[in-house]
Amino acid sequence: MSRDLVVLAPNGRRVKVHCTADTSILQVLEDVCAKQGFQPTDYDLKHHKTILDLTTTIRFCNLPNKATLELVETERKRVETDVTIGLMLDDGERKMGDFSPSTTLYDMVFTLAPEKLESLDLPSILYMRQEVIGVDALKEKTIRHLGLITGRAILRLLNKTEATQANVSRVYRRPQTEEPQRNTASSVNKQEPLQNKESSFPGPSGIQKKNKTTAFDPVQAIKQEQHKNETISKAQNVSDNIEDEISDQKMEVDTEEINIPATSTAHSNKKEIESQFSQENLERRLKIEEEVVFLGAQKAIAFLPPEGLEDELQDLPDDFYDLTIEEVRKIYHDLQQQRQQLENMPLMTSTQKGEIERQSSEQRQNSYKNAVVRIQFPDHMILQGIFAPSAKIEDVKNFVKEHLHNPEKPFVIFTTPLKEPLDPSMTLLESKFVPCVLMHFKWTDENSGRPYLKEDIYLKKTSSDAASILASKYRAPTRKVKDETPNESRRTSDAQSSSMKSKVPKWFKKLNYKVITKINKMASLHQNLASANFHSSRLKGKVAIVTASSEGIGFSIAKRLGNEGASVVISSRKAENVKKATESLRNEGINVEGIVCHVSNAEHRKLLFETAKSKFGGFDILVSNAAVNPSVSPILETEEDIWDKIFDVNVKSAWLLAKEAYPELIKQGGGNIVFVASIAAYQPMEPLGAYSVSKTTLLGLTKAIATEVVHDNIRVNCVAPGIVATKFAAAITTSEAGKDKSLSIVPMKRFGKPDEIASAVAFLASDDASYMTGETLVVAGGAYAHL
Repeated sequence: MSRDLVVLAPNGRRVKVHCTADTSILQVLEDVCAKQGFQPTDYDLKHHKTILDLTTTIRFCNLPNKATLELVETERKRVETDVTIGLMLDDGERKMGDFSPSTTLYDMVFTLAPEKLESLDLPSILYMRQEVIGVDALKEKTIRHLGLITGRAILRLLNKTEATQANVSRVYRRPQTEEPQRNTASSVNKQEPLQNKESSFPGPSGIQKKNKTTAFDPVQAIKQEQHKNETISKAQNVSDNIEDEISDQKMEVDTEEINIPATSTAHSNKKEIESQFSQENLERRLKIEEEVVFLGAQKAIAFLPPEGLEDELQDLPDDFYDLTIEEVRKIYHDLQQQRQQLENMPLMTSTQKGEIERQSSEQRQNSYKNAVVRIQFPDHMILQGIFAPSAKIEDVKNFVKEHLHNPEKPFVIFTTPLKEPLDPSMTLLESKFVPCVLMHFKWTDENSGRPYLKEDIYLKKTSSDAASILASKYRAPTRKVKDETPNESRRTSDAQSSSMKSKVPKWFKKLNYKVITKINKMASLHQNLASANFHSSRLKGKVAIVTASSEGIGFSIAKRLGNEGASVVISSRKAENVKKATESLRNEGINVEGIVCHVSNAEHRKLLFETAKSKFGGFDILVSNAAVNPSVSPILETEEDIWDKIFDVNVKSAWLLAKEAYPELIKQGGGNIVFVASIAAYQPMEPLGAYSVSKTTLLGLTKAIATEVVHDNIRVNCVAPGIVATKFAAAITTSEAGKDKSLSIVPMKRFGKPDEIASAVAFLASDDASYMTGETLVVAGGAYAHL
């Protein structure tokens, strides 16, 4: 009952762990952390959305073989303390004591009940559903091996009469008599009669096997059919060998008579065999639909992947992903070309970008008439169907439901890596699943299991190679040739010739369809990043702190800095918002830490800086974005406590953040401070009087600090956003009257977007603005901005 688990570590490594049935989840966690250099007390193991219980063993954890787990940070750090053990004896007496988790079970029992231990023939400890039998096993196992590192637990001390597990019996097998070795053909012919003998069945001697009506077992049916196919293939191989020997003898005679050199004969025979083989493949491809067994609509078939295919991917060594110098040079050359294309790309409006995306979708739809959809089930059976690119995910779910053993059960289908739930309303083309996609099936109920598909499907499965030929036939692009100009055709031929000359890297070899699916998803992700029109690495190696960054402009700033290569520390006043924003940024591949911080609280600010130092070793960029406006009123009608609160957060806290960050930035050898002000600093808005004055103060604060720290290689700048449609500005952007009045001062006649402000902050924080300090960059759609 041993299983192989794959654990995804935070550093991107995949760790394969081989477990026995009695291995605890805690042992798996500690082994992975020891290999990757993490602290086990800081992490949990997560399967799908469930945090696994560390005291559970593999036998009872309901994990499938080769399940993928994720190493995630624990919400509350585990503290290892002495465990209070209550040892229950067979007479009902209970012995109590405190023990270290590293104490062996034998030492624990000997300490609490030494006389009882000596009187037992075969002592055993029972905890939950775990059983440790025998003195040797008790000396090897520790309390930690039971998953106990703190708290209390009740253990039972029993005397086992036999050192065997309950409800497990030995199966008697008839000893095989050795027979003299005979030729292959005769052994194959005698194989079937031997299988028909009743005495060859495993079981007690003298008892014949009775015919019983048993429930249908799909796994057993598949194994029987595989055994049958192997027997037939062996017989065919034997007959082929005999025919080959006869033909070889004939060829020798013919060669001697005709007097043709052996080398030329072999060469011509090789060519004939290759041409015959290619001809057979072509004929098989044309008649493949007669070979496969269709299950219903959408040309549905079911098949099992070839054995060893998944192991080939799972067992890859660590150096599989290492690149040679030539491969790195090639990748660098490609990146340089992409960079030049991005730099030469003209600025486009959102409408133009949408039009380009629409044309790309139309081109893909015209290129492929069909999309091959494969759904893999936990028992490794794969259901394949052919769909139109315009089909929706909902159509695929209905297709799966038609073939389920229990179609009423709720289920989900998803893609990997980074398990993504699929939107039923999206088409395959919109989801970028054309021309092919591999999905995975899962019951919504965690406790549900086999059977998955209907019983007859397991008996009507197609061979994996026939399924691959059928898929390649239907996912092939259409052979429409568009009218091309001579220049276009010349460019196409040049590109093809250059691609033929390029050497394929060795790490592209031995890839199966799962890896190809992942590469396609990575390529589409890279295409999306390229269309964003920004330098994806100009902040690489930098660490940024962004206050008030769980939503709105602050969140967009954190996201933009992270996308450009920086590690980010985000903060907000509400823990729930911080957690949600952190998960969202991590899902996009950004290295981020989140912390609760009220900028007017000195302890919170200290913890904010300490987090950046402990997690990333310091910080290089500080973005002061926090601001409040608790009252909408004219300036002379503002209450004193409201005035104090606005200036306490908007001005004083910004000054304190810069003051406390200053010595840390000096340790880093320099850095950047960016204040976020407002267009209201230049044009005070009537209902935002106190807020407008506080933002005007930030302009002066920027120039004053910039002058003092310029010799320490620290630049200080400010961004003045216009009216941006966020939750913070809802008071003047949601109502019709406020909207009309606000847009009257904006020549572009629209509200700004958070991403447009984030791009300005990223520019000031990068080396592209290395000659700017003490400046305020206005991003306000052309609004008047002069004091």
